Amino acid sequence: MRAALGVLAFLAAFLVVNRMVVAKVPMPPESGLRTKTEFLLDHLEDYDAIWIGSSATLYGLRPKVFNAELAKLGRPGFRIYNLGVGGMGSFETVAVLRRILAAKPKRLAWVFYEEPAFDALLWYPDIVNQRYIHWHDMRTTMDAIDALQFSEKPPPYKQEQYTSPWWAGGDGEWRRGASREHLELGLRREFGVGQGPRIFERYFGGPDTAWPTPEEIAAADGWMDIALDPAPGAKKAHDLYVANPKKWDKMVAHMIKLEPKRPDPGKGYDLDSLRQLIAEIRAAGAEPIMYTPQRGLPSTMMMSLSDRGELPALFPFHLSTEYPELIPREVHYDEGHLNSEGATLWSERFAQRFDQHLRETGLPARKQDSSAVAAPAKKD
Repeated sequence: MRAALGVLAFLAAFLVVNRMVVAKVPMPPESGLRTKTEFLLDHLEDYDAIWIGSSATLYGLRPKVFNAELAKLGRPGFRIYNLGVGGMGSFETVAVLRRILAAKPKRLAWVFYEEPAFDALLWYPDIVNQRYIHWHDMRTTMDAIDALQFSEKPPPYKQEQYTSPWWAGGDGEWRRGASREHLELGLRREFGVGQGPRIFERYFGGPDTAWPTPEEIAAADGWMDIALDPAPGAKKAHDLYVANPKKWDKMVAHMIKLEPKRPDPGKGYDLDSLRQLIAEIRAAGAEPIMYTPQRGLPSTMMMSLSDRGELPALFPFHLSTEYPELIPREVHYDEGHLNSEGATLWSERFAQRFDQHLRETGLPARKQDSSAVAAPAKKD
């Protein structure tokens, strides 16, 4: 009996210490994830809204341009922060947003959320990277595993691995193999496996040379000019874009061809995760608005969700019929990103669309403005 109690006491002590240590693991610095998130948490009450999304958001939306355009439209004093991060996928975005909302922001009134796809596939060949590990808390891990049912097939280079007897069992069900990857990452995070250097850094300090720096973030409220990105891949993608102009034209033609299609969200989309996301944002006192960037890709599922009333609001900037000015090659840096000129243009159009939304709904732009709500636009 005493031996059993000793074992239980040891396990209890281990779990307590483990929780304390894991709680101190800092966010990964890659692509500015740590500096951008921590800057926002330190200045949360300075902003009325955030954009959150991938590199399309990071390089494509300029807060100061947006704020200035909104002021021209009669809504001064509004401030927005760009929380776009390169390579930030579906469930990492959810995990980062939950961290922001957990801080209980009082001023935050709007969350502009880039195209919530809820893609649960792990696309990088090497899954043991700090970005993947960090967002795999138990809740998000289980959400991602559940969302695998909506994935049609795995990445081609993981097909053999996922369907092997070791990963998938005897029936070769690839989703079982993909689930094992998520579980491995979740366990690595929960028990701090391989996190020693980052924990040491948290307690004793260390270099954080990731771009952008806190000073650069403060200067532009999170927006970064892609032409200044020091990563070799950014310049390489630009050079390929310039060298092959017909590729962009083909992408746009394909996008326009598919624009009328409306897939069934009930068969290929994680509606439960979407509804939970919307509920969490509203529970924090903010209102969600989804948007699609112009990157030469169709967003037919977002349009289906909007048509069926599943989205509170959708700003479809990918539509060639509504925003043809965002299509020309001259405003793009590469196939997936706008250049600084294009970012200025998109930010202005975004502010104009937001102002239109506010007039149609009668909602205030800022929580401070709730006593002076603009009248809804009259319908003919």
